[in-house]
Amino acid sequence: MIFHLAEFPNRPPGDDEDVCACELAFPFERFEVYGRHSTYETFEMERISFTDGLETKTTTFDFSLASMHEKWGYIEEDRLFVDALDGKSPLP
Repeated sequence: MIFHLAEFPNRPPGDDEDVCACELAFPFERFEVYGRHSTYETFEMERISFTDGLETKTTTFDFSLASMHEKWGYIEEDRLFVDALDGKSPLP
């Protein structure tokens, strides 16, 4: 498991509450970003949740019923590659 805590250097004076925590445990991962009044976090490849302020509700997107190929981006990447070969879009 890897844990990393970082602060962001280019902030206005007095704004010292932004940190990023990242925890990795193979083969799954959890990524969390904490700000002054917001939080973003992933739960493996299944869900992402975020809160944008003190008085807002947490929004969660759940991808647990999607196929592994869809969650991991293989379907989209394959489509972009084939479209580029057909000249329908620029190279990905």
